[in-house]
Amino acid sequence: MTTRELRRIANLVPPGYHGYGVRPDAVGDGFSSEIFELTTGISFVNDLDRTVTGLSYAEAGLRAEAAGYDAVLINTVGDYGIRELRSAVRIPVVGAGQASFQVAAGLGDRFGVLTVWPQVTGPMYRRLLTGYGFADRCVGVRHVAEDEELAGMGGEGGLVNEMRDLREEAIARIVAGGRDLLRQGAEVVALGCTCMSPARDELQQRLGCPVVDPLAAAHKTAEMLVTLGLAHPAAAVPPILAALLPGAASGEIEIPADDVCGDTCSILGPNEPALR
Repeated sequence: MTTRELRRIANLVPPGYHGYGVRPDAVGDGFSSEIFELTTGISFVNDLDRTVTGLSYAEAGLRAEAAGYDAVLINTVGDYGIRELRSAVRIPVVGAGQASFQVAAGLGDRFGVLTVWPQVTGPMYRRLLTGYGFADRCVGVRHVAEDEELAGMGGEGGLVNEMRDLREEAIARIVAGGRDLLRQGAEVVALGCTCMSPARDELQQRLGCPVVDPLAAAHKTAEMLVTLGLAHPAAAVPPILAALLPGAASGEIEIPADDVCGDTCSILGPNEPALR
C-alpha cells in the first residue's frame, strides 16, 4: 500500500511537542498517524486558559480537514475544543479523554483516573467525567503532583520528563497513586494525560490491572470510525463565526448565503464584510 492510499489521522499537538506520537504498534495497517501542530502554545489551569486552548485546537482541526486528513485526534485528555470542532468539520474528531474513559468503562464496572497533574486541574477532569456520563463509573481522580510543583513539571528534572524517561522515583510516585485508586475499588486505571503514554506498560505491569493509554485509545477509535465510515452529526446550522479563524482564511469553510443564515445575519448586522 502506497503512502497516497493511507488513511491519514491528524495528531493535534502544540508546537514543539516532541515525543507525543502514537506508539507504532497502535497504528493499524492502512493508516498513518501524523503530527499536526497548533499555531500557539496551550495552557489549561483555569477556564480562560482552557477556552483559548480549545480555539487553538479547533483552528488546527479546521486546517487538518482542509489538508485532506481522514480524522482528527485531539492529543490531550482535556479534549479542548472537541465540541466546537465537531460542529465545524465533516470528518471524525476523537478526544483522548473521551476515548480513554469509554475504553476503561468497557473493561470494568469501576475505573479511576490517574494523572501526574496536580489538584488545581481537578475541575477539568470532573467536568469531563460528568459531561461524558462517566461520573458514576469513576471512583475518583488521583493527582500525583502537588500544586506547588506545577510551574516546573515540564522542565528538566520535572515530574513529566522524569516519568517519560521511566525514572524510578517518578514511576514509584505514580504507582502509589494508582494503588490508591485500586483500594477505592477501581478495576481499571485510565491515564489522565497523553504525556503518560510512554509509562503505560510499566504502570500496567506494576499495578496488575488494565491501564488505558489515552493516546493509543484515541487513535484506535479514530481508525474504527474511519473504517466504519462514521462521523459525528453535522451541525444543524453551519458555524458562521468559524470563518474568523485562520484555518478558514483561504476559503475552506463554506459561509451560508444571506437567505439561509437566519437570525445570525441580523445579529451580526449589515456592516460585517468579513463574513460575506
